[in-house]
Amino acid sequence: MLKIKAFTFDNQQNQLRVSLAINDEKLTDTWTFSFEFLRVIPLPVQPNQAGKEHAQKVPAHKKDVKLISIESVGKHGHRFVFDDEHHTIYSLDQLSLLHQQADMLWQQYLDALSASGHSREAMIDIVQL
Repeated sequence: MLKIKAFTFDNQQNQLRVSLAINDEKLTDTWTFSFEFLRVIPLPVQPNQAGKEHAQKVPAHKKDVKLISIESVGKHGHRFVFDDEHHTIYSLDQLSLLHQQADMLWQQYLDALSASGHSREAMIDIVQL
């Protein structure tokens, strides 16, 4: 049984580390996700939602997006809040699927982004004052 022990923000690398306990903390694991990956990859479709997919716009220009907070939402999971005001709730099962399928999902995103004619790069330079 997996259990999230901690979230660690690495703002220098724009990454989130998810520290996990496995089997009552006898084993541990760490998953690493880029902020951009978490922002642009759609949540995995739940089995009871199969066939309800709708066309989604491919998020573009999110290479420099920042994850600014993570809030617990009880049994449902954790709400990830990004600096572009986007937020989404991830359950442990959804994070596990993202971890398992990261390479495939990232390539699908890059292919869809390329087909849309957009870029990962920010549209304007953001300068902190």
